[in-house]
Amino acid sequence: MNFGPCLTYMYKFDGDTLAAGKQYKKLWVTMDSTQTLWTYEGAMREDSSKKVYSLGNPGDFLYYDFNLQKSDTFITQIDICSLTISYVVDSIDTITLLNGEQRKRYLLDWGIHIWIEGIGDLNGLHEMGTMHCMTDIFPTLNCFTEDSILKLHNTPYNCYVNLTAINEINAGRNWSLQPNPFNDFAMLTFDNPANETATLQLYNARGQLVRAINNITSSPLKISRRNLNSGIYFFNLVSDKKQIAKGKFVIE
Repeated sequence: MNFGPCLTYMYKFDGDTLAAGKQYKKLWVTMDSTQTLWTYEGAMREDSSKKVYSLGNPGDFLYYDFNLQKSDTFITQIDICSLTISYVVDSIDTITLLNGEQRKRYLLDWGIHIWIEGIGDLNGLHEMGTMHCMTDIFPTLNCFTEDSILKLHNTPYNCYVNLTAINEINAGRNWSLQPNPFNDFAMLTFDNPANETATLQLYNARGQLVRAINNITSSPLKISRRNLNSGIYFFNLVSDKKQIAKGKFVIE
C-alpha cells in the first residue's frame, strides 16, 4: 500500500490471537523492502456471514460486509476518529485476478471505496476512513499476494512479493513485547549493550502522549496498564543517541 511513490507500507497476516472468546488473525506492517523489520498493527477476523471485523475499543469494528447487495447501505464506525460513516453500494460485478481467479467487486459511493472480496478496499486493507478523517491522505493498495502468488497489481508502483514467514517474538527486531494484546501488563525486552539512559513514551490512537517513563537502562521493562483504557497504543523507546524500539500494542 502506498501514499505516493516515496512512502510504501507492506502488510501481512501472521499468527492468531484470542480476544473476548473470538479468534483473530494478527496483522503486521513494515516499511522495509527487505521485510526484516515488522511491527504489530492489530488484528482482524471474518465470521461465517462474510463480515470482516477489526479488533477495536471497545469490541469489534465492522470493516467489510461481503453479503451486501446493490443499493444496500454499509454503516460502520471508525474507532480512531470516533465517527460513524455510511456508504451505498452502487454496483457489484466480478473482477478477474492475475492468476485467473474471479472475485466479487463492490463499488461504493461512485468509487470512493472499491472492495474486492477476500482482498479488501483498494484504498488499503484497513483504510475505511481512518486516514481520511485524520490527514486527508488517500492511500492506494498497490498489490495483493496470497500464498506467495501475486494476484493483484493495482498501481504502477513496485510490488514486493517475497513474503517469507516472520518470527512472532523477534520478527527481525532488537526488541519484543509480550504478551500483545494484554490486560494488566506486558514486558518490553530490548537490546541496550551500552546501557544508555532511555525514555519510554506511550501514545494513544489519537497521537496524544499518555505516559512517559524516564531513566531506563535495563531490560526487560514492565509496561503496566494502570489507568489506560482498552484500545490501541504506540510506544517509542529512545535515548539521546538513537531510537531503541518502536511499535504498537493493544490493551484489551
